[in-house]
Amino acid sequence: MEENTPPSNEGFSGRLKTLVISFVLFTFLLFGVFFAVLIKKVFDSSEEKQWEARFEKLGDRLKENGLHKQAIKQYEKFLNQPQVDMRKRAGVSFTIGELYMKSENCPDALVWFFQTDMADSNFPQKEKLNSNIKTCLEKK
Repeated sequence: MEENTPPSNEGFSGRLKTLVISFVLFTFLLFGVFFAVLIKKVFDSSEEKQWEARFEKLGDRLKENGLHKQAIKQYEKFLNQPQVDMRKRAGVSFTIGELYMKSENCPDALVWFFQTDMADSNFPQKEKLNSNIKTCLEKK
């Protein structure tokens, strides 16, 4: 008696092999992108971000020691950071304006005083700000 056995198919179809290989490659690609982004965030945020936070303190030290031009540069670097909130931005802008005013540079001082007013219309030193603006406008 002869048995009717189907011919043995020893492998998987070509379509299935292609699908599995494509899925594996795609998965490896996604993991590679994920780890690249993760590594970039770890290395980018460490030293550079910590240093950026120190620009304001460095500006304060330079100002305390009479180095107004250098202090202004550090304060401006601090303000170039996008995550600085508006109240902090107003305070630092006011400081820059005062430094320019002490250097008898009223045109530049006015720029920073106006930025102060725009950044925080309820600026705590509003009277001093308005007085500085008035003084500089009279000198121009």
